[in-house]
Parts: sequence; C-alpha cells; structure tokens
Amino acid sequence: MIHEGKKKIQNNFLVEDNPLCIGNPSPAKIFGTRKVVQLTGDFDRELGQKTINQTGRRFGIYGTDLGVSFLHEGKLYFLFGDTNRNPTYSGLPIQAMPGEDYNEEITDYDSVAYTTSDRAYNGINLIFNSDYPHLEGVAQMTGEHPIEGFSKGGYMYVYFTTDLYPDEKVPTRTVLARSKDGGIHFGKPIYTLSTDKFIHVSAQIVDNNNIYGIPDTKGEGLLIWGTSKHRKSDIYLAYIPLDQITNRSRLQFFMGLATESSEPMWGPDESMAKPLFSAQCMGEISVRWNQYLELYLRVDGAIFSDAGYNHWIFTVNHYSFTNRVIITKIFFGQCFRQYDLVLQH
Repeated sequence: MIHEGKKKIQNNFLVEDNPLCIGNPSPAKIFGTRKVVQLTGDFDRELGQKTINQTGRRFGIYGTDLGVSFLHEGKLYFLFGDTNRNPTYSGLPIQAMPGEDYNEEITDYDSVAYTTSDRAYNGINLIFNSDYPHLEGVAQMTGEHPIEGFSKGGYMYVYFTTDLYPDEKVPTRTVLARSKDGGIHFGKPIYTLSTDKFIHVSAQIVDNNNIYGIPDTKGEGLLIWGTSKHRKSDIYLAYIPLDQITNRSRLQFFMGLATESSEPMWGPDESMAKPLFSAQCMGEISVRWNQYLELYLRVDGAIFSDAGYNHWIFTVNHYSFTNRVIITKIFFGQCFRQYDLVLQH
C-alpha cells in the first residue's frame, strides 16, 4: 500500500509539524561529516576550550555512554548509560562512584538529560536530571542501560538492559518501565520484554495505516527492532499496538515471508522470529525515520568477526520503499550482505 505525499512517523524530533521544529530550515547538503560540539564534560580537548554545557561543574557529570533520544512532554530527552560522576555527587551509593578506566570493573549509575533547544547546528543546551533513574531490580552496572524510550499518555516509557553474563558483562534481559517524573522514578518494571532476540532494541511509533504489512491497519503501533547476544546477533523486528503497550501478550514477531504470497508473517512466539537479514555481529541498534530523506536510517554497534574488534557503524544502511518491500542497501561493513526486507510506507 503506497501512500502519496509525506510519510508520517509520530513522536520523531524531525516531524515537521512538531512545534519544536517549526521554522527550522531543511539541513544544508553536506559532504562527509563534521563535529558540531562536545556535549558533555567541561573541557574540549580537541579545541582546547570550555564546553558549552559545563556538565561537570553544573551537574557533577564528566562523561557518558550511549545517549539515545526521543521526544517527551515538549522536551528532547537523552538516555545515557554508564556515567562518570564527581565522587562528591550526593545521593549515590558507593558502587556508583567512578570506577576503573573505561568502566571495566565498576561503573556508574546511568543518567537522563533533556534539552528544549530547537536548533542543533551550533550545539544544544543539555540539562541533566537531579538524580539517576531509579528502577527496582536493575543494578545499572556496566552493560545495564536505558537503551530506548518513547512517550505515551504523559508517561515516559523506557527499555532497560539487565542481568549480565558474569564474564562478558553483556546483558541477557530487557525490561520495559515507565516514569511520570521525567525519568527519575520508574518503580518496578512493567514486564520483561525479552531474554532472547530483543535484548538491545530500538523503537518507533508509527501510524499503522501508513505501513504495509504490519498486523494492524488502524491506530498507532510500535515497531521494535532488536538484537540478541551482544554484538553477535542478527536483527529482528516486532510490533505491538501502542494502546496495548503494557500488555506483553500483544507483541507480534516477524516470522518471515509466506512462500506463496510473499506476505509478511507475524506471530506471538519470540522463538520463531526470523531475522530481517543475517549479520551475526550486531549489538546496540538505533533506527530513526528521517523525513527529509524519507528513509529509515540505522546505526549499529558491531564486532567485525574477521577483524575481531568493536566498531560503531554510522549510516550503515537505508530502507528504500518500493513495491511492498524495503530494499536494504549496505554502504559498508564486512559482515553484511544486501537483503530484501519487509515493511513499506
């Protein structure tokens, strides 16, 4: 089902009818990449000058991991993983103090920040929450992170990874939790999302009428991309009606294409989920709709199996919508091959 005109993906910072984006010009065409600004810490070592946010002086925060963003209550929130804090920062237990180099032995509690800046061309003003995210049953040590969030009904919903392999310090379980106070208090997790194929996840709210092949054709839904064993995984896809987000039994997992009709198949059994494409090296994942390109863009954390090292892959691929399938074109990455995916606007 192909719809003319603009593609509609809700709750994305780039949606042009979002009040935070009104008046923003389309980005100028650039060739290559460039650094805009260092967001955290007090001193930019590259430029030899103070940072714009002075997060150490203002919030006791000198460095962070990750930083996935999403809109909530008129602010753009950032979910950070391992966070280096000033040891005198009040209210943190001793195990949350800064640990060894690169947080290899002991790490810090996670953090949440937000901005109300409506333009990022010269950087943004970050404001960190006054306390780390409190979630029962998740210790927030190395590898236990808030990895994705979205907004619904005044609540901030966040997926957290937890339950680490003792030797590798990589997560084996992901839970869904929600906060009413902007990411400080989450209480108990709503449910365990996965202990299998959706450990690291990225999610996007969608208008079901604009996406071909998902289980529902009306209302809003949540598409969830996921990976399993850290940086040794393929990529999978799940769907849940947005108004049923607290009911895990409503999750549907992509199970491949029907042999005769080539229609996408979905089912409630996660163990039967089929990869969107084979990679066997994926870990962290971030998928976002870009209205200017009219494409989904994906960024991954991966290990190249033949080289044996960790690597973040930026602008790995894009999804181009044609005739009921998404054609995935791989720009670079030694462990990928081109493959036809399923969804389409």
